[in-house]
Parts: sequence; C-alpha cells; structure tokens
Amino acid sequence: MLKEAIRPTTIVGIKRLATQHKKTAGISHREALDFASRKAGYQSFDHARRMLGSNDNVTGDGHSLFLTYYWYDRKPYRAGRETIEIRLSRPLSEICSKDGLREGRVTAGMRLVTPDHLVHDFLAQSQDYARGELCKLVRSLRFMEATGLEPCSWRRARAAMPDREDELPGKDHGTEWYDPRTGHVILLDEPYSAAVVSPERGAWAARNGWHLQASSWPGIYSPYACALFVAAKADGDLDFASLMAKIDGLSPPVTADAWPGVSVPGHETFHSPMAITPQDKRRSRARGTVYQMSSKTTVPSSARWNALRKPVGTFGLDTHVEAGRMIRALLYSASKPYAVNARFETLRCTLESWLAMETREEDMSRREFLDAYYGAFDKEDPLVVEAESSDGVIAMLSKLRAMLTGAYPDCAPLRRLTGRIDTAVKMTTRHRVREEARLQASLARTKTGRRSLH
Repeated sequence: MLKEAIRPTTIVGIKRLATQHKKTAGISHREALDFASRKAGYQSFDHARRMLGSNDNVTGDGHSLFLTYYWYDRKPYRAGRETIEIRLSRPLSEICSKDGLREGRVTAGMRLVTPDHLVHDFLAQSQDYARGELCKLVRSLRFMEATGLEPCSWRRARAAMPDREDELPGKDHGTEWYDPRTGHVILLDEPYSAAVVSPERGAWAARNGWHLQASSWPGIYSPYACALFVAAKADGDLDFASLMAKIDGLSPPVTADAWPGVSVPGHETFHSPMAITPQDKRRSRARGTVYQMSSKTTVPSSARWNALRKPVGTFGLDTHVEAGRMIRALLYSASKPYAVNARFETLRCTLESWLAMETREEDMSRREFLDAYYGAFDKEDPLVVEAESSDGVIAMLSKLRAMLTGAYPDCAPLRRLTGRIDTAVKMTTRHRVREEARLQASLARTKTGRRSLH
C-alpha cells in the first residue's frame, strides 16, 4: 500500500515509488514514472530528470548506500524519518573500515546494519538537525571516497601532532584523518574565517614543519559558512599537492538547504535492498525507536533505547545488604584467582541498579544506598573470615546464587548473573586444585631435602 505522504526528492526515489505504484495500479512503467514525478512536484518524468539529473548525490553507476536518521519534535509533537541514498564508486567497506566508522566524529552513532545501510541509533531533536547531520555524513563519505583517508583515532592523531602547547592558532571544528596505506595523519580545520592562511597560522606551519593550505572545496562541517584548511606534516613521502588536488576537485557538497533525501512521517523502519533476512530487518530498527515493554519475567531497567532489563520481583533490602557484604568479602579474598574480581565488579554494579529500582527514597538514605554494595571493607565481618579459604569462597558463591534464584524468576538477566557466579566457582575450584598440587609438590621437595641431609 502506497503512503500518500511520501514525496520523493531524487530520481532514485521517483523510480522506487513508480515501481510500487505500477504493482498496485496495474499501469505501464512509463505512466508510473510520470505519476511518481508529479508526486515529487514535477510535470513529468522527463521534467524531473532534467531538473534532478545534475544531482551528483545519486546519479551514475556505483554502489548504493542508504543513510537513515529518525527524529522527533516535542513541541509541537512531530516524528519522522530522513533517508538519503548516495552512489559510491566502490563499496563502503573499501572506503572506510569499521574501526574508521567508529572513530569518526561525523560517523559517531551510525551503525552499519547491512553493507548498504547506515542508521543512527538515537533520535534527533528535530527534522532539520537530522537532515543536517545526514548531509554532513554524505560530505564526509565523499571526502573519504576521493582521498582514500579514514577517520583517525585520538591516540594516533596525538602522536603525530605538534606539542599540545603549540596547537594550530584559531583551530575550530578540527578533525583528524589518516591514510591507511601510508600512515600519514592529516588535519582538517574548518573555522569561521576566510579561506586564507593568516600570518600567525603560516608561522605555526613553518615552525613545526607542516603544510597548511586552504581548499577551494567548501568543506564538511558547515559549507559556505566555514573555510576548509588542510594540514599535514611535511614528509617527503607525502604528496601534499596531489592530496589538495583531490580535495579541491570534489563536487559541490550536499546541504540540507537543497534536501536530496526522502522524508517520511513517523518511525516506520526503513529496509534497504540488502536487508533480506529477518535478522537484517531487525537490525535495521534504530534503537531510539524501540520502546521497551515489560514481560512476564522481566521489566526494562534503563532508557528506552537500551536493552538492559531486570527480573520481575524484589531481592529485599536486607538481602541486598547481605549480598553486598558477601561480594566485598569475596573481592578481598586471596583464596580465589584475581580474575574472579572482574566478574564480581559487574555483578555488584548490576545488583546496585536493581536495588535502585526496588526501593523508594523513604526506604533508605542516600548513604545507606551507597554503602549497600560499595561500603567500606570491614575486616571484622564474619563473612571475611569465611572467605579466607577456597572452600569458604565456593560455599559463599553457592549461597549467593541460591539467594538470587530464590528471589527472582528464571530469565535472561538472572542467568547472566548466575552464569558469572558459576564461572567464579569453576575458576576457584581449579585454583584450589592447583594450590593443593603446589603444596604437595613443595612438601615432597622438603622431604627429599631432609633425606639427603641424613
């Protein structure tokens, strides 16, 4: 069923709408193209092709990539989805690695759900903001496609940059990039200024042995409002002139002023052509559009876009306090491997969050709440004495497990905690066996030494 509110803004969008309408209306493909073009605000498909044919964003052969951002306005309440399709000269995986997508400031929050679709997991605060961020992402991808550069990690960039006390004067909206083939680090600086290297900035480049040049391309951050400067260490292996030629030769940047994407009201999930399996379609949902609901055994335990849950029921205030004492005694025990501590740090953090959901402010003071799981270590606590042996540690772990399974129904959040306890028991058991074997070997060596003395 066609959505009446859909108004395509690209040739690709017109063709997609025409294909849908052709199936439902039983008309020729040409008639469907003209229908979709009129929906887009053009007289015919020929008219639309003439008007949109110069759009570098989607025309030509290449690899399709869809970018999606969901949004909502609180006052007045409105919600929608923005999607841009671009054509890349090669697959995204050849343009930017997964690490590069995670490191990039522009790509932060974007998740690759299928090879042809990036979705932002959080909701934008407005339609304009979503469009602006998607256009910024398109500009970033075009920059990577043309130059072969990828977003750079902070650690790699810091190692290549001049001393922190001598940073580029007037630096604003800076981003770091590197060439995965050569390892060269490139700095983009996009201040609100004219595209002219000032004497102060030129002196900085000369002092540190760096190239610094303004580009004729309007940039990534805010085209036509900011100027784009490119900086790189003057390394003999770096062909800086060639890099600048690639950047200067980029097509005019996509901007939200001439929105090239598709806008749809509501949060209906967009599925790209490569979203074939049920898993693909499930991954296509932005986490910000997923509203957590209670089930028979669990309830949401955090924000709606987070999948964290807790079991139905309560542990009881006194039981929480006892569990906190047990965990502190186990953490400080020397009769278990140190690796067990990492599992118990996660355990007590989770139980503290459950305690916060299960108690009211009048049930306990802020100090009592913090002390339940993170209170001071008491050497005189009888549980500390019990945890001085491996057998005592294993017995205490078994008791804590029984307390949890007795208070909460069987469910995934509970099984994650009991699984950590079971692993701790196994690790402690192996530790005890190793210690006993080491003790036996030591005793055997001592007896052998005494015999040799006689």
